[in-house]
Amino acid sequence: MITLPPRFGKSINIDMIKRFVELKESSSSRDDVSRLFEGTNISFETKIMEEHFMSYPVIQLNLAGIPSTFISAFSTIWQKVTNAFREHEYLLASEELNDGDKKLFSKFIESCPNWNEYVQTELENSLVYLATFLGKHFKKERRCVVLVDEFDAPVTNAMFTVTSDELLKIIKLRDGMLGNILKNSIGGTKYSFAILTGVADVICSVASPLRSLSRSRFLQEEAFFHFYGVSQSEFDDLTKNTDRDVRERMELHYNGYKLNGMNLFNTWSVVKSLTLNIVEPFWIEETNIISNFRTLLSNDKFSSIVKDLIAEKGVSYSIPLNTVLNADDLTLIAKCCKEPSRLTDVDIILVFLFQNGYLTKSENMKLLQIPNIEIRENLRNLYYRFFSIDCNISMLEINNCSSSFKALLNCIPHKHVTEMRQFCKSFQRLCISYQSDLLNHQVIHSLIFVVTLKTDILWSVISVECPIGKTYSNSKRCDVVLYHNGLLIIIEVKYKISAEKALEQIIKKDYLKIAMNKKIIKNRKELKYYVCLGIAVDERKVVTMKLKVLDEMKKEI
Repeated sequence: MITLPPRFGKSINIDMIKRFVELKESSSSRDDVSRLFEGTNISFETKIMEEHFMSYPVIQLNLAGIPSTFISAFSTIWQKVTNAFREHEYLLASEELNDGDKKLFSKFIESCPNWNEYVQTELENSLVYLATFLGKHFKKERRCVVLVDEFDAPVTNAMFTVTSDELLKIIKLRDGMLGNILKNSIGGTKYSFAILTGVADVICSVASPLRSLSRSRFLQEEAFFHFYGVSQSEFDDLTKNTDRDVRERMELHYNGYKLNGMNLFNTWSVVKSLTLNIVEPFWIEETNIISNFRTLLSNDKFSSIVKDLIAEKGVSYSIPLNTVLNADDLTLIAKCCKEPSRLTDVDIILVFLFQNGYLTKSENMKLLQIPNIEIRENLRNLYYRFFSIDCNISMLEINNCSSSFKALLNCIPHKHVTEMRQFCKSFQRLCISYQSDLLNHQVIHSLIFVVTLKTDILWSVISVECPIGKTYSNSKRCDVVLYHNGLLIIIEVKYKISAEKALEQIIKKDYLKIAMNKKIIKNRKELKYYVCLGIAVDERKVVTMKLKVLDEMKKEI
């Protein structure tokens, strides 16, 4: 079983393996395949070519689909099995199969029957039947190869729409069908080897027949690292004639997946970018499972983690990333997305997002972080949609507030009373627009965070809950820290506490020491001004602000 995110080359590798090993009936087909591999590295491996090239009948299954109920999942899987049988319709003319075999074979190339327990049992045994028929036809001289792509799709594509009972039934159906052929439970059927590929490593329970499969996982198996995605050397070769600026933007957008000091690029985005000669978030267009987590941003714990990730901070996790997920795990994730207050432990969600390619390991391998701009922009958009859809705050209001914030910063160090009042009024409109009685410090913090994200400034640093000291633990922390073009902006947010107290906290607790952090300001000589901003919101959603500007010597101006 090989698991890695969508669009990293799983399907094309499966197709390549099929073309290489599949036994062809006609000489013209064999010639076509021979030409396909002519001159490749493997064509010079004499022993491998003699033993494996076009030597096996192949059972191939692609379980891609988006079922909305168990019945639709059953119908989808039946149709996938039908496609696999139709690839071997020559068996209906085989002298090695008896009439009973051919009648059973024909059942699986007809239309999908209505579900009942007997029909489900037939579907679960279908691949074993096909392997048995292939064994008879080839007189067991050629054991079949089993290739299954998108093995997790019926499950992960259904988890947010079906009931927990239906989800478990879908997983059991899939595990039963694949498990029967892989464990050779009927008639001693044998196969040469089997490869399953997918995104999330999901089984029904610890008793699943898929539990014992050998696993190779994304960013965890160095032996498989080189065969998926685009490596740094491959990227360098592919872009050697590309404009330097475009090449650098592609690196920032599509790079960032790491293993033992090696980098991996997202295959789909690199190919699309080179083909169209533009740099855009192509991968997100193909896989957007993160959109199901939008409502979960109302949960303070999940919201804080997403803000940390967007601010390019690593987040910790306490369970292994190679955890095999089960039906209960997926049910919990889906329920938390519908009822965010249920969420108490984010670890299982972090594992799920890691398996789906939204996260990678940090340099020290101890934290999780966003790999690149493509993913960060997607999480930003998730925040925007949360406030506009779930909180009923118009993007126009957010954009207006962001524009007034930028206008204020552009005035510094000169007189800025008018701009300050405009920013205060526009932020108050955001707070009034927030359609909930649950206004609190975390909500205000999130609103300020969204405003800074939408501000048309290319921030060098956006940091939330930023530690003043060298370490995160046991350190004073300021709510938001921004840095751009010599301006170090420190924002402290308060709910039901005055803006004066917020500003006083910045000065008295010496949050200005954040300038000593080289992760914030690499060159202290660039620092021109400290901008200290206290923001307070009371229970009536009235906003007050206090701002103080100091020069690089910390003298108030």
